[in-house]
Amino acid sequence: MWKIDWEGPQSWGMGWFVLPEHQGRGIATAAARLLLAQARANPDVRSIHAYPAVTNAASNAIARKIGMENLGPFDNEGFAGILRCNNWRIGLHMQQSIAHIALVVREYDEAIAFFCDKLHFSLIEDTYQPEQDKRWVLVAPPGSSGTTLLLARATSTEQLASVGNQTGGRVFLFLATDDFWRDYNAMVAAGIRFIREPKQAEYGTVAVFEDLYGNLWDLVQPSKRIH
Repeated sequence: MWKIDWEGPQSWGMGWFVLPEHQGRGIATAAARLLLAQARANPDVRSIHAYPAVTNAASNAIARKIGMENLGPFDNEGFAGILRCNNWRIGLHMQQSIAHIALVVREYDEAIAFFCDKLHFSLIEDTYQPEQDKRWVLVAPPGSSGTTLLLARATSTEQLASVGNQTGGRVFLFLATDDFWRDYNAMVAAGIRFIREPKQAEYGTVAVFEDLYGNLWDLVQPSKRIH
């Protein structure tokens, strides 16, 4: 018998799953794979844990065979008292994202002024961290709910040398918009320097501009068929 924990994003469900080992390991393995298939069909299930007894060679072999990872033994208090069990786990629907991208700057306030006053970014956070004598400054484009830009002040010779050249002259960041010409005209009026004029490409309308340090950005309105 396995004890199964279904680990979801907001709740933790538990249940018992009986492997029909008396009918043969092949049938038991098929039953375990059926359980995984059902879990994979539910996007809310993040992982499955199984806790067979350490002495249950058949169940542990099945867990290994279907690709679960053994996180190590522990003492599990069950119906029959304390039992030494293995902690098997398999991840299903992983969720990851890029939270922040660091932009190395000379000074915080001049960078904030550029992004918030000229590009109309929102100042998401500006918190002083005394233990490191630095500020945690996050900005994001208007209407954005995803990745934020971390304005990181250069504190060493190597970091100062990278200001304005984090990608060796290649376009560094891509600012997507729902109205290219609205934003292009507003940026030109604000004194933003475009080094490549607007063009229509297969993937959308695009132009390349510099930020206050010389890092290159694409301003791009993707074609509707591009996802």
